[in-house]
Amino acid sequence: MIVLLHGEPGWNRWPPIRKVFDVLTRHDTVVYDGARGLGSMAEFYVMTLKATKRPTMELHRAEWPKYPEDADTRRNQRMVLVGNPSAIVLFRDGPDGGADDLIAVAEKVPQRITVYEWEDFVETMQR
Repeated sequence: MIVLLHGEPGWNRWPPIRKVFDVLTRHDTVVYDGARGLGSMAEFYVMTLKATKRPTMELHRAEWPKYPEDADTRRNQRMVLVGNPSAIVLFRDGPDGGADDLIAVAEKVPQRITVYEWEDFVETMQR
């Protein structure tokens, strides 16, 4: 399974990250942005996992020097189009424009991408 993780800016709670990684395996791929908050926390947390449990991490950074006006939007598009996820897992406490961007791109691609809040993803994967 290829899973795209997205957190609202400043999102920084460890327990949900642990719970999501607990349901992933070394056969999964995690697409992420490496940004402060969820991206850097996920990158750090995956290194604490045993190699037999560690999913592949696919990093897509925003290219601010190249695209100062819309680097984040372009990165979000790239994460969906190039990362080719089957699921987007959102970590947010309220409205989030980045999540809205990801969902809009996901709705335009031919493959089906399921969008989950992190709690729903964990529950679904545990079934």
